[in-house]
Amino acid sequence: MRQQAPDLTSNQKVHFIDNCNKVGICGGFTTFSSFALETDQLIGNGHTATALCYVAASLICGFCAVLVGEKLIA
Repeated sequence: MRQQAPDLTSNQKVHFIDNCNKVGICGGFTTFSSFALETDQLIGNGHTATALCYVAASLICGFCAVLVGEKLIA
């Protein structure tokens, strides 16, 4: 059973959306930066197969997480 969200004033809604955007955008950039850096370091250290497996596993797990999230929301 889901709880109903509390009524927010217009100012609170703007503040909430602003915070969500900041966290989402900054979080997305830092996550992608870490992913790219780790992949580059693996390749640079001669672990190309490991890097490819890392990229493939990250993409597969990411897509699976999206599918699970869609199932939970629907």
